[in-house]
Amino acid sequence: MALEQWLRPLQVAVNVQPATSPGRKPAPEDATPAEQRSTPRAQPAPSAQGLSDTFWEVDPLSMWRDGQAFAAQLQMDFFFEARRFVMLGGQAGPIHPRSFRVQLRCRGRGLDPTDHMIVPFHEVREQAQRVVNAYHSQLLNDLPPFANYQPTTENLAAIMFYQFAQALAHLPVEVCGITLWESPTRAISYDKVGGQEQRISAARQARDRLEQ
Repeated sequence: MALEQWLRPLQVAVNVQPATSPGRKPAPEDATPAEQRSTPRAQPAPSAQGLSDTFWEVDPLSMWRDGQAFAAQLQMDFFFEARRFVMLGGQAGPIHPRSFRVQLRCRGRGLDPTDHMIVPFHEVREQAQRVVNAYHSQLLNDLPPFANYQPTTENLAAIMFYQFAQALAHLPVEVCGITLWESPTRAISYDKVGGQEQRISAARQARDRLEQ
């Protein structure tokens, strides 16, 4: 069979088009009348394999109504560079740089009724960043809190905790702890413990010591 004779049926098949009346556009693929088209419906929730049928039936806001029993913890990390020296055995050690990482932890007991957030993250970060910036590129020994205290990681964590609490006092969160890394493998955590009265007393004592 000649090649042209073999290709002719393919050319015919490719060129065949539905006949249309002059001036009339071809009908779209979906020619179903509008009144017969069904309105899109919400898809059912995906099934949770091996779980009950009521798995998705949760009211998130109901979890926030008992503020004494439940609380959410907001966590945020910051980084800064600083230098320091510490006294060991009555002698000053060498000045050495540190790359610090501090994690701030705040507790919230309720959601904003409109936004459904404890507090926007950027509001916490703005205020907390000011605390961190005060230490960046500084010799810690020259800063006022360390006139009478060594700039150990323990003391620095306690002082920063108090400063974070002051900076965020106007927001609907409570600073409940921080973790301060002086290296990728060494850190000190400073957290609130005990009841409210103990915490208030401890905060006042810390403030009095800093103001002496």
